[in-house]
Amino acid sequence: MKNIWERLRPEYKQIIRKYQEEYKVGPQRLETSLRSIMFWGELSVEDFRDFYTWTDLNLIDITWEDTFGSRFLIEEKENKIEKLDV
Repeated sequence: MKNIWERLRPEYKQIIRKYQEEYKVGPQRLETSLRSIMFWGELSVEDFRDFYTWTDLNLIDITWEDTFGSRFLIEEKENKIEKLDV
């Protein structure tokens, strides 16, 4: 099973990586945390907050569906399609 970082949509990875060039700790710690968990529900409150910070999203725009992560993760169907396209 893939970890959260591997299932994260490319546009969010790109933004986090951009910040890794400018900042030394925060975005790197977030990537490490996302690589260590398998399910969105395992995110700590701090990780969830940091995710919004390092992806340029506003915490006031959180919807209840965001707590499930589907907005941010590649769905399994998409993973299979991408593998076929490679």
